Amino acid sequence: MNQNIFVAGLGLIGASLAKCIKKSHPQTHLMGWDHCRKTNEIALATSLVDEIPPSFSEGAVRADVILLALPVEITKTYLAQLGTLSLKPSVLVTDTGSTKAEITQFAESFSFDFIGGHPMAGSHKSGITAADENLFENAYYIFTPTKSQRLEE
Repeated sequence: MNQNIFVAGLGLIGASLAKCIKKSHPQTHLMGWDHCRKTNEIALATSLVDEIPPSFSEGAVRADVILLALPVEITKTYLAQLGTLSLKPSVLVTDTGSTKAEITQFAESFSFDFIGGHPMAGSHKSGITAADENLFENAYYIFTPTKSQRLEE
């Protein structure tokens, strides 16, 4: 099954994840979005993503998976925006923030499924041009389900 994956935030982490997704799952339709127009242009020109939707909202409503690769406070803003949209009922939302308690608690107030994520990788470089498909090689990627998700197991 081909999925629509939407990566919001195409800096080092988001762009590197996009490269990994494209390499490992080439049949996936990968949408990307960044607040910076130039970053979006680079993402399309380098085929990092298949599409840049006209807006964050338009990409989100078509997505099967939404990956928020944004700073913590901005992630909360986007989570709130997702809470106002008619997302696919089966959509999975995750993030890449370095702190989890605040984001996870905030996300629990919405009806979509959210699992916090924290890739334990990085670089002294930043931005889309620093994207590296090997950034996560041999690195941990920690997922932090909510308390109610852990109880469902």
